[in-house]
Formats: sequence, C-alpha cells, structure tokens
Amino acid sequence: MNLNQAGSSYKGDEAACAGRDAGFARPRRPAEEGVIRMTIPAKAEAPPPTVFVLEIDGQPILAFRAATIRQARELGKEDWLQDDLKRMMIGHRPLWNGKSPIRVRRAKPEEEVYYVDAKTENAAGDSPLVFLVRRDDQADAGSPVTRGSFPPRR
Repeated sequence: MNLNQAGSSYKGDEAACAGRDAGFARPRRPAEEGVIRMTIPAKAEAPPPTVFVLEIDGQPILAFRAATIRQARELGKEDWLQDDLKRMMIGHRPLWNGKSPIRVRRAKPEEEVYYVDAKTENAAGDSPLVFLVRRDDQADAGSPVTRGSFPPRR
C-alpha cells in the first residue's frame, strides 16, 4: 500500500516517505495519555477574623478581632496592653492588678454585635480594640466619648 492509497494528500516522492510512514497514518496518542494533571484548588478567601473577648476575673474587658485563638491569646501577653490595663481605672480600681489571669475567649453573639456597632460608629479610628466596660476616664469626661474608642476620643 502506498501513501496515496492510505488517503495521504502527499504528492511527492512516495519512496522517501514510505520508509518513514510505511504508508499508514500513525495513530496519535491523546494529549492526556501519560500526562499527570495536577489541579490546584483556587484559594478560597480566608474567613473574616473572629471576634474575641479579653477577660479579667470573669469580667469581659475588651473585644477585638483575630484570625486564631492563638493569635488572640498573644494580645493578652503584650506588655503595652498590660501596662495600659494597670493604668486604666474602673470604679476607682485598676482594670488589672497585674496578678489576675488574663483570659481570652470567643465573643458571645451580643458582644460581637457590640463590637461591630462600635467599629462602625468609630469607622474613622483604626484601633482594633473595643472596650466593653465603662472606664473611669470615660465616666469623668464632660464631653461624650465615642463608644469603644481606644484611647478615648473627645
């Protein structure tokens, strides 16, 4: 059988091509045969950070967002926050005595709503902390204080 009989449209030297194609069209392997396809799932958007609450002696003190509980617990260990909690007063006593354990937990639904409302009300501020207690510095101020602002804005 020659190339013309196999249906080839080649009109040149049949002898030169006969050895190469032997007069038959070679079967083609599908492109996928022998190829391993790896699909990488599209990155799903990370869920929004969770609202957590910092507690001292069972009293919810402030709410904030964090990606994980581990990250949230790190905030309670920050020196700058601990120093501020010792200086801030509630009922003429420091928010934190320096000895009580500082605990972190997920916010209850009503605390999360309060946090979101305070952040919306204080949209111009970039502070991620919202106090859940009325501090003495807020109660003594003659002018209104924006709810949840840190430090309080007048």
